[in-house]
Amino acid sequence: MPATKLMVADALPDSDPQKKVITEFIRLYQYVYKYDKQFPINTHSGYAWDAITIVANAMKKAGTDPKALRAAIEETKGYVGISGIYNLTAEDHNGLGVDLMVMVQVKGSKFGPAE
Repeated sequence: MPATKLMVADALPDSDPQKKVITEFIRLYQYVYKYDKQFPINTHSGYAWDAITIVANAMKKAGTDPKALRAAIEETKGYVGISGIYNLTAEDHNGLGVDLMVMVQVKGSKFGPAE
């Protein structure tokens, strides 16, 4: 099935631009904040992190005025996140291409790269 790279972080090559970001997210999620005790890490964890970070970055740039904030979010380009590399526009609020997904399969009780 298609999934974000978060689900197969250990299998990513060191050259992958997301690997460092994903690895740090996993460290924070599991070992610093221990969220995984109640909420096992999953793709939604990464989506939430990315959304909050994109909004926070936009607020630093534009403040909290709704129109200015929306414009700043829509100007997000090249943000390397947990779920992909975001390039948002007024027409594209997803900002991710399908090329950032990976094919995974369940191996035992864990996700791994599809063979």
